[in-house]
Amino acid sequence: AIAGDEQNPEIQDTSEDDVFPYLDIISAWFFEKSDEPGYLFTSLKLAEISSYHFKQHLTIHWEYNGIECAAGMDIGYGTPWFSFAGGYGHGWWFQEHYINISGEYDLSTGILTCKIPKEAIKNPKKGDVLTNTYALTFQRFGFLGRCGFDRLFLPPFKYIIT
Repeated sequence: AIAGDEQNPEIQDTSEDDVFPYLDIISAWFFEKSDEPGYLFTSLKLAEISSYHFKQHLTIHWEYNGIECAAGMDIGYGTPWFSFAGGYGHGWWFQEHYINISGEYDLSTGILTCKIPKEAIKNPKKGDVLTNTYALTFQRFGFLGRCGFDRLFLPPFKYIIT
C-alpha cells in the first residue's frame, strides 16, 4: 500500500445491487499524518453508513511482514453503540492482539476513519510495504451472531475486495 486518499484509494470497488447499501464498499485507503508519526490511518468509504443496523463489522485488512493486521468499526454491541479496534493476529485462543482505538465516521460522506497506534500493528515504518490489502464488511444475525462465529459461517453477508 502507498499513501492514499479518497481520490486515489488503494482499494476500489463499484456500487453493488446485491448487498445492503450500509455494507457496500466503495473504496479504502491508508495514510499517515506528518504531525502524528506514531499512527497509521485507514479510511473506508461505504455507499452509506447506518448506525441503525446492529452487529455490523466494517474493516480494512492487510499484512505487514507476514502478520495479519486489521482495523475497523463495530456497530451495535451495547454501550457504546459503536466502537473502533485495531491490531494484529488472526485465529483462536489468544492469537489475536486487538485494542480499542480512536476513530470517526461521517454519515454524509459514508467515510469512516481509524487512527491506529503503530505499536498495536507491529510498528510499521515510513516506506514499509503493506501487502494483501482488502476491505471487508459483514453483519452477524440471530444465534450465530450472538455466538460470535466468524464471517466465514455467514457467506450471504460477507463482502470482500482483494
